[in-house]
Amino acid sequence: MAISTVFFRISLAVSIASLSLAHSAHPAEAAPPASEKLDRVMSAFIKKWDVPAAQFAICKGDKIVYSSAFGKCDQARKTPTTKDNLFRIASITKVFTACAIWQLIEAGKLKLQDHAFEILSDLKPLEGATVDPRLKSITIADLLQHSAGWTLENGEPQAKYTRIAADLFHEPRPAKPVTIIRYMMGQPLNYDPGSKSVYSNLGFNVLGRVIEKVSGQSYIDYVNEHILIPAKITDVALGRTSLKNAQPKEVFYYAGKNSGEVWSVLDDEADQVSFAYGGDAAIECLDSHGGLIASAEDLVKFAAAMPILLKAETMEQMLTPTKFAVANEKGAFRAYGCVVHPGTYRWTHAGALAGTSSILYDLGDGLMFACVFNHLPEDMAGYFGAMTKTFVPLVKQQSKKL
Repeated sequence: MAISTVFFRISLAVSIASLSLAHSAHPAEAAPPASEKLDRVMSAFIKKWDVPAAQFAICKGDKIVYSSAFGKCDQARKTPTTKDNLFRIASITKVFTACAIWQLIEAGKLKLQDHAFEILSDLKPLEGATVDPRLKSITIADLLQHSAGWTLENGEPQAKYTRIAADLFHEPRPAKPVTIIRYMMGQPLNYDPGSKSVYSNLGFNVLGRVIEKVSGQSYIDYVNEHILIPAKITDVALGRTSLKNAQPKEVFYYAGKNSGEVWSVLDDEADQVSFAYGGDAAIECLDSHGGLIASAEDLVKFAAAMPILLKAETMEQMLTPTKFAVANEKGAFRAYGCVVHPGTYRWTHAGALAGTSSILYDLGDGLMFACVFNHLPEDMAGYFGAMTKTFVPLVKQQSKKL
């Protein structure tokens, strides 16, 4: 599968999921009977989809009632996965970004209808580039609901232009997130902003730069101070592309038996690499739309902390369904930073990159769960479809016994 195709399909798959669970390498102490069912289902799930390592956590209210780790986080070393291991969470990062944007709106520093490129007026496109006049009309709301005007028909900008943008602006490779935006400012939009919704990583890259401009902090510094510390989360961080730069507790990412090796997007890699370690994307370029690493427990802690991170009325605005329905999921709609499905779940987001996949659900009534995996199977539609059919009903049923 071509690199651009992999990233394209990953991006579109990001909002469709919910999963299934089972065997734990580190079962919870005095595990209740429900955990045995969860363990069995997860074991079967990762075996069927050839996923080496996984974590699963359930939170009720502000209490984690189930947390388990599965398989080997490093197959070569036969290292058992633990609940402390960190995984790339890919596009679940977008919910952290959306939370930050809504905090700034709540603080009166930003409005939904503010124009993003007026806020980022100091950003300049490549000299001589023609700027699409519609760029000026893109609002914060457009970016949150993926309706800013970009599509993936000609490739994923966050992957396709990491070298081109850096070279044209005479900067080191891979391009910084802001450099990719500056390059794309000179490219035409694919549709009128606000007229339809097409999943866009680039849009959340722009939101990351808005957070930095309005707050005066780097993206990760803002997230750490205003989201992670209040939520009592200590291990979430920005990931790195190269295996040599992985965090000590980070899992090994399994690209798959048929993925092969290719030249890295990083210039300092002397040898060819797998798609998970630079053959697909530069993680450093993904920060505010797909760059964070975390554990399943971190993710449910984040979801459970929403009531302290945002006021109830702000959260209600964030979760208001837009006019844009989610394809292939009847009754689901894009909201302002996530997907909502009234009557089925409160909100959700999934994440997918070569070598990793993840899901985070708020099922309502204080019930949340997250699963993270160190592999993304080739049959993404089947894989995420299996998650949907298995995990949501299973968690709802078994949570009553936890």
